[in-house]
Amino acid sequence: MPVFPNVVLPLGLALLMLWLYVRQREARLRKLYALTAGLLCCCALSTVWMNLTAPLDIVVPRFLPWLWYFGLLGGYALTPVSLLYFGFSAVKNAHIKQVFRWGLYLAGGLLLWAIVAQLTSLMRHL
Repeated sequence: MPVFPNVVLPLGLALLMLWLYVRQREARLRKLYALTAGLLCCCALSTVWMNLTAPLDIVVPRFLPWLWYFGLLGGYALTPVSLLYFGFSAVKNAHIKQVFRWGLYLAGGLLLWAIVAQLTSLMRHL
């Protein structure tokens, strides 16, 4: 598995989410940042585990590819939503808040569409 998109990028985004977690004053959004950082770390750690054990012919547990898959999809899907929420809560101007609100609606719609598409794709293969 490639290292940059599966380890370096998720860990960098996870560190960004943890920084937002520390900077955010509203308690209701902190859970979103922690969840996003956790999913991205699951993706990175499972990639490292698979890359280190595959050359040694060590059997990869069955849950590990699923952990990588859902960590990658969930982390990358929640990152724009988290960043938009942070921007929305940090801005005081009403016009800019309206732009962030429409961005959140768009990101939420795309996230819902992606979830439905992935679930229908998974159901076809069962």
